[in-house]
Amino acid sequence: GDYGEPPARGSFAINALLSYHFGNGAFYPVGGPAMIANNVVRVIENAGGKVLVRAPVTSILVDKNGKAYGVEMKRNRIHAPIIVSTIGAPQTFQKLIPEDQHHRIQKQLEGLKDPNVAPAISLMSLYVGIEGDAKELDLPKRNLWVFPSWE
Repeated sequence: GDYGEPPARGSFAINALLSYHFGNGAFYPVGGPAMIANNVVRVIENAGGKVLVRAPVTSILVDKNGKAYGVEMKRNRIHAPIIVSTIGAPQTFQKLIPEDQHHRIQKQLEGLKDPNVAPAISLMSLYVGIEGDAKELDLPKRNLWVFPSWE
């Protein structure tokens, strides 16, 4: 579906939210999907934050009390009071938290073994821009989600 999982693996909440959302039709951001990211970046920077792209993090920096205080990259370190990881829980906990800190996140590491929270792969989304509106072009009002089975 719209969140990279077959419906059987999605939570009731996300399925309900998507159904409600599409009940009134779908919408497209003026200026394209990049406008969403651009506006999020602007909010972060206006609040004094910094957004980096193509800057792979090798480790989250953790002090002796277990508080994260920054990230380490190949060429430098960045200290920050708040760190947001967008690579998912498995990668964050297993690859970015230093091994000597794993005793602090044992519960989270164990939780990652639960098959109900296994990571998934979203292979492709296709966005097509056309000139004219759906009514004028006599386009059907529907989304197609194609899966190899009902599971």
